[in-house]
Formats: sequence, C-alpha cells, structure tokens
Amino acid sequence: MPRPLAFLIALALGLMAVGSAGIALPLDDIRFTLDLSRDHAEVRLTLNDARDKGRKGDHHSSSDYPVSDLAGLKPDWARGGPVSFALVRDAGRVDCAGTARAAHAEGTCRFTADRGLSDLLAASGMARPTEEEAYAMTLIGVRRALLDALIAGHYPMPGIDDFIAMSAVGVTPDFLRELAATGYARLEPEQLIQMAALRIDPAFIRGFERIGYKNLPVETLVQLRALDVTPQFVELVRRDSMGDLSIDQLVKLKVIGFRPAAAAH
Repeated sequence: MPRPLAFLIALALGLMAVGSAGIALPLDDIRFTLDLSRDHAEVRLTLNDARDKGRKGDHHSSSDYPVSDLAGLKPDWARGGPVSFALVRDAGRVDCAGTARAAHAEGTCRFTADRGLSDLLAASGMARPTEEEAYAMTLIGVRRALLDALIAGHYPMPGIDDFIAMSAVGVTPDFLRELAATGYARLEPEQLIQMAALRIDPAFIRGFERIGYKNLPVETLVQLRALDVTPQFVELVRRDSMGDLSIDQLVKLKVIGFRPAAAAH
C-alpha cells in the first residue's frame, strides 16, 4: 500500500468528527433535538439546519453530553414541558429553547461567538474566525489552553481549519508536552494532526526506541502506525530469526501480509 494511501485511510477515521461539526449552518436558523441515552447517563444533542429538515443528505451535528455540560438544563427535563439550555465553550455558546415530551425535546437555537477568543486568535497571527468557523470550534470543543500551549512552545501557528482539526483529533497541551518529552517538539500542524489522529504517543515512540529504532522521522512513525507495524510485531519478526530489518523491510513485510510464526504461539 503506498504511503499516502495508508495514511489517508487511517487519518480519515480520526477526522470523522470534523465533518459533522464543520458544516456551515445558517446560524440564525438552527434547530435542535435532545434525547436521553440508553443508560440515561447522558443526552444526545443534535443540531440541524432548519431548512434541510426532511431533505436527503441532511447535514447535522450530533454528540452525547452529560447533563451538566448543558448549562440550565434541568435534571428532570425528560418529564416534559418547556426546555432551555446552553452549550457553552471557549469559542462561543449555543443557546436553545423548546419543548420536551416523552424524553424527547426539540426547538430552536442561536449561536454567539466568543469575541475574546476571536481576538486572541487574530492577535496570535492565526486569523479571526468567521462566524461559521467559530461555530465549528464551539461544537468541536476548541480550548483556549491549546492556543496558549502552542504559543508557549513556539510552535508554527496553524490556520483555523488546522486548529479545528487539531482539537478534533485530540491535540491537547498534555499531548504536546508528552511528545516534546520524547524529542518531538515544535512540530508542524499537519504533523501534530497526523500523530494525534493515529494515536502516536510516547509509549509507541519509546517502544521503537527500546528495540533500537531511535529518532524516527514523524512521517516514518505515521507510516508505521497506519500499517500497524508495532514494536511487538518487530520483536516477533526477530524471533523468526530474520535479524534486524530496516524500516522499509518491515513495512514491506506488513504490506504483503507476513505473519510471524511466533505470533501463533
């Protein structure tokens, strides 16, 4: 499998969340539905473009939240009656109001961007987000702490789309610190997105260091993870008396479906 194809297949799975939140809804025409989860521990909030209701290919954002994440939502909302709540995040807030009946609620929402975060993004050299971008950042849960960590760590400043993607796949201040501790600091936004999407963490990196593969380039780590070439796989290959192989040789074995004999025991 070619390297770009292997990466794109794996990364697509990690970025699925971006697609649902990155839609450009008319922000004065948002409808919501609210439903209890099966175990009643969370609620599922779905936001739709009101104009798309009933159309084929309706675009929406749907996520599960603890009741405590929706400010103002009463614990007994599912009994019925008027319902109001707000999803409040660093990038903005979505205020919703409607009616509940039989553990299901629906109504309308309005979005308000957080001017403070928008000002900080513009001052950082990134860009001032459009209202649609601020809405996407709110749904994804972009945190101001990530911007602070990028600035403090002297990382190349991402564009708005990459900043959203970084948050969607799990690039956090802790993730940056952990990577930096293994020698991977000040990476490009695309590299951070790839590593987070594929769950390339210190344990994975140190696993390869432990068996003699040190200072691997980011693109090599991405290729290895995308193809599921793990330190454990390498050790099993060695038990087959194949010796120390190069990264390219290990990748070729994985691509052709080689299965170490030791893996059967």
